[in-house]
Amino acid sequence: MIEIRGDLLKSIPKATLAKTMTTITLELPQNIYEPLQKAAAKAGQSPQELITKLLGQTIQAFADDPLEEFIGAFQSDIPDWGANHDRYLGQELLENHNV
Repeated sequence: MIEIRGDLLKSIPKATLAKTMTTITLELPQNIYEPLQKAAAKAGQSPQELITKLLGQTIQAFADDPLEEFIGAFQSDIPDWGANHDRYLGQELLENHNV
């Protein structure tokens, strides 16, 4: 088991940060935890720090997605649309819009 603290912004003063921290407990299978430990050690961080950093980056990537407001708005017969939408949109532009 690993505990994570919601420390996403290193620039926040520690006194303020202590008030804004939230503890989350995760149960991770060994096949995830062992590579996490190795990656954290390589980065000079604890597993908790690395997970917090990775979660922050993932959350920011979703927040920065210009198409997020359209997620779930359309039905499609393409089963991998969610994973490959950029490729499909690019193909459409190249094939039909002289880009």
